[in-house]
Amino acid sequence: MSKSSVTKGIYEYMQPDNSNIPNLGVVYRALPKVSDESQLFSNSYPNLGLGACIYLFVTSQVERRIALGGEHSGRKFRTYDTGMLVVFKSDLPQTEDGQIEFDHFCDALTTFIEANRVPNIPWSDIFQWGEGTELGGPDIRFDYTIPRTLDGGVTIYQGVLHVQASEVLPT
Repeated sequence: MSKSSVTKGIYEYMQPDNSNIPNLGVVYRALPKVSDESQLFSNSYPNLGLGACIYLFVTSQVERRIALGGEHSGRKFRTYDTGMLVVFKSDLPQTEDGQIEFDHFCDALTTFIEANRVPNIPWSDIFQWGEGTELGGPDIRFDYTIPRTLDGGVTIYQGVLHVQASEVLPT
């Protein structure tokens, strides 16, 4: 498997039609040059004024040998830190209400990841995700930025979700 395969597998698994995460409009395999804002709202209730998109990227890749058969044999264990830039837009009049909805979205996203440690992708070689590594470390980490309000009262909430995706490489 390759970094591109891992990204593609997670991309397909996270699609709004598969994940059913409320207010998730679109998932991208990379940061686009231009984003169509209407896609943010494609999985939201009409006139609710809430929408989100996710941009996938790999932030790091680590390999180590795991001994499954003695000191002179074994397989490689590769872990990818998969980053997901979450952009959540709120048109709600009160920023506190938008923050609450963003928090609900983040909770739904992490709940979706935690629901199955192996993404249900038939062709994928992902051994596990959202489970850290055999040496410990975080399973899932969310880093948040300060929300910003744009002209017209639109508030943008952002965070970067880090999920460990691991594979066991063939010998």
